[in-house]
Amino acid sequence: MGLFVTSKLFDRAILGGIVLSTVLLSIETYPPVTGSARQVINDANMAVTVLFAVELVLKVLWFGPVNYIANGWNKMDAFLVFTWCFALDS
Repeated sequence: MGLFVTSKLFDRAILGGIVLSTVLLSIETYPPVTGSARQVINDANMAVTVLFAVELVLKVLWFGPVNYIANGWNKMDAFLVFTWCFALDS
């Protein structure tokens, strides 16, 4: 698992998720999207959220909670994933 979590492929997949999330956010805000396109965007947002949550879990398992949270970027990632997951719940 460690070779996967620290690999360039894993980093690129996460970067791709960030880009996709940004594109989805820009598409859904103007003009307002409705109908089946809204469902596609919602499904894609959920997939990206799951990708980010899986990244968090894998990194915490691999590096350990203390080492994971020692990195400032990981703190931001964890904050964003938890915030987004709680936002989806409401």
